[in-house]
Amino acid sequence: MKNRNILRALGISTVFLASSFFNICSFAMAEENLSPNSTSRQKPLQRNPNYTEMKKIREQGWEKIWNKLELKDFEGVLDDAEEIINKDPNNAQNYFNRAGVKKKLGDIQGYIDDVNKSIEMNPNDVEVISNIAVFHFQRKDYESAAQEYSRIINVDSNNATAYHMRGNCKSEMGQHKAALKDYAHVVKIEPNEPFGYLLRGRTFVQIGQMQKAKQELESAVQLNHANDNRKAFVYRYVGGIYADFLKQPEKAKEYLEIALELYQKLNNESAVGRLVEEIQETRE
Repeated sequence: MKNRNILRALGISTVFLASSFFNICSFAMAEENLSPNSTSRQKPLQRNPNYTEMKKIREQGWEKIWNKLELKDFEGVLDDAEEIINKDPNNAQNYFNRAGVKKKLGDIQGYIDDVNKSIEMNPNDVEVISNIAVFHFQRKDYESAAQEYSRIINVDSNNATAYHMRGNCKSEMGQHKAALKDYAHVVKIEPNEPFGYLLRGRTFVQIGQMQKAKQELESAVQLNHANDNRKAFVYRYVGGIYADFLKQPEKAKEYLEIALELYQKLNNESAVGRLVEEIQETRE
């Protein structure tokens, strides 16, 4: 737990995909982290230091800085970080760590500069690139975020989450055809996951191609889902689209009731309560 907290305390995001995802839906789905203005497809990108690495972290002094930040004792932390960097100026991770300190202290430009310095020194570090991409996305600077996700794709052409998020950036900028191309990569890389199909279904709704939207949504439903929670999410999401945008209340009710049964089985009381309301609305 401490390893994870070191990055968190330094203000370094451990979330790959912060997204205003599926904005055309009227409901939120925290269970799969695919909800408006929230984290989507949450995948922590963090290093898990082994014993030797943790020993080095302590010896360098970053753990001391983390402890001070936890206690909101900000005096001298930047000087401490500067001292660590002066001892090892060619260590890209040190600049990434200092970026987190600056972000915690409210120095946003300093955070950006240090993250970019870390990337300049180690251009293949997807973890660091993803942090600045998330940062730009959260600030609704979608063009800058898309550029960072493109950098990740250049490093790893099979990174489905980077295509997913670059597509989301393009969608936010109204570039729906370009977004569809990125979502096509998501489906190609992860054909057995629902996200790419749901993304394409959403986008086709946005551009008024309802028949294609239905095809994508049905493809998501028909997958062999990894677990009941995933299945419930998909049925609920697709049911919501049928209710709110495709105007097929009977189809919506069918899918929402399947989701309701699954959430009852999972003892997810909050989801059950919301779904009961959703189903009632389809009858009105």
